[in-house]
Formats: sequence, C-alpha cells, structure tokens
Amino acid sequence: MKTLYRFLTDNDREILHSALVAAFSDYQVDMRMSREQFDYRLLRDGIDLSKSVGAFKEDVLIGFCISGVGMWQDEKTIYDAGTGVVRNIDDTESAGRCSTSCCRY
Repeated sequence: MKTLYRFLTDNDREILHSALVAAFSDYQVDMRMSREQFDYRLLRDGIDLSKSVGAFKEDVLIGFCISGVGMWQDEKTIYDAGTGVVRNIDDTESAGRCSTSCCRY
C-alpha cells in the first residue's frame, strides 16, 4: 500500500493529536498533552495546518511535518514546528522516509 502525502486541515486535529502523542511516546521529555493543551500549542506556535503535511497509510496518520507561520527579520516565514513518525506501524520503511518526504512539500 502506497503512502499518501497531503496537506492537513482542521478536520485532522484529532488524528494529529493522537499521532503526535504516539510519535513522541518514547521521547525523553514528556510530550503527553490533552486535546485542549494540543489546541493551545497549535495556536501559540502559529501552526497553519493548510501548510502542514501528513503521511497516511490506509487513512492512518503515520507521520507529519507541522508548519508554523510567523515573522522573522520583517519577513513572513514558515518554519518546521514539529516533525514526527509514529512507531510500530506495519510499514517501517515508509515511516522512516516520512519526515523527509513531508518536508519536501
């Protein structure tokens, strides 16, 4: 099954939240957060989901590159506000390439 890469929408918030928590489950810093905390982080960090990319396998979000939008040196700038790959999926090869592929968009 091919990996589908697409821009995210507000309708993807719930699955993005779950994927972020799963992707960072073994991270040294505790990244668990409630849905409300996650929504606040998106707002605080200037996340624009329409400029963020998700990698999907059979409608399951397996990786993401979320983009923030802000000003830097008086220029509107897009920056990588978070990249993650969900572990323990069937196709680990696609997951391994996910973050690199996402950031190409």
